[in-house]
Amino acid sequence: MKGMTIMGDFKAYSSVDYAYETIKGWILSGYLTPGSKLDQDGAAEKMQISRTPIRHALERLDAEGLVINTPHRGAVVTPISEEDLNNVYDIRAQLEAMALIQAMPHITETSIVNLRAVLATQKAVGDPNINIVMEQNRSFHRSIVVLCDNHALISIIDGIWEQCERYRRIYYQVPGSNERIIREHSQLVELIAAGKTQDASDFLIEHTRQSQRRLLAYFSKDIAPLMFKPLILD
Repeated sequence: MKGMTIMGDFKAYSSVDYAYETIKGWILSGYLTPGSKLDQDGAAEKMQISRTPIRHALERLDAEGLVINTPHRGAVVTPISEEDLNNVYDIRAQLEAMALIQAMPHITETSIVNLRAVLATQKAVGDPNINIVMEQNRSFHRSIVVLCDNHALISIIDGIWEQCERYRRIYYQVPGSNERIIREHSQLVELIAAGKTQDASDFLIEHTRQSQRRLLAYFSKDIAPLMFKPLILD
């Protein structure tokens, strides 16, 4: 833009990026509840920036499906729903299985050692903090996905995982969920170590389907929307 310095461009971009990452974090963490209207003035005050980068950040989040941004009416956090849950989990199950199949020829003894180390960390955690538990689960899955060496597929799966994030937060509040996941992760590693490509792929799909089914059961009880807490801008 005429008259804009390089430093000015950098600052403008940085503000938008900061607003985008912050609001996205609020949504994925559940602090901004599904269906709630975003207080743009409150968010700008919280971040100590103007409303302009907030507006641009919301446009990006709208394109990603995390908010519904309506001109002159404001932005609302996209509601969670059974339809959306099924869509993202169906896609995730198939794409992760595809990544696993592509990864198998690249898996070495070192790869297995690394996977077992990630799994050991997941088993050893004693912190009940749901954010840590979710991060370790995602780390385990991504440790497999990146072995496919298909950067386009990795990027798509990363995006799908972000769309699953709000549902995963609900899932981890279902009693016994983390224990089941760790047990199945152990079984998956052994199938991979044995070189059983199709068995491992089928198991990974069923592993994801199990989470999907348990979440659907929660939705049928109308409990899921209550398992988020609202953001308090202080």
